[in-house]
Order: sequence, then C-alpha cells, then structure tokens
Amino acid sequence: MLECASVLLKQVQRQLLSLDECRALLTDLLQLPLRPTSASELAIAALEQAMALSLSVYDASFLALALKHDALLITADQQLAKAAASLGCLADAER
Repeated sequence: MLECASVLLKQVQRQLLSLDECRALLTDLLQLPLRPTSASELAIAALEQAMALSLSVYDASFLALALKHDALLITADQQLAKAAASLGCLADAER
C-alpha cells in the first residue's frame, strides 16, 4: 500500500490530484480485499526474473507477484510492461 501512497503523492505534487482526492483514493484502496504477500515469498522468483529480463529486483517483484497469483500487471513503466507482456501477465489497457 505504500507504493500506492507514493504514486498518489506524486500526483498531488504534480497538481493532478488534490490532497483531499489523494486521501479519498488511498482510503478506498485500503478497503479492497487484498491479500498480503511477504517479500521473502517473492525474492527468488524476483531475482530470477530480474536477471532474465534485465529488470531491477524491485520491478521484477511485481512480475513475480502477478505470476504467483495468476494475475495481470498494470504498469506505466514501459520496460516492465514489455517484460510482463512477454510473460503473458500484462493487463490490457483497454479493459
């Protein structure tokens, strides 16, 4: 959730969201029925993906998480999107 808060803060700093909108969105996100996954559960897979796809381990952890849960990844990062597409776990932007 800290990553989401960080993205929302950047939107406020860029004056794309108000502080009240930021707080409301984060409150909504906190209400989602998300399942926590420990970083240690993803570390080996993230390291392997990072080496294979020339990504940071941090970015590869998002891929590892999507693959672990058979989920689709949503990202604005072009390099990460390309890697996710190559693994069949990139969300379609049109959805």
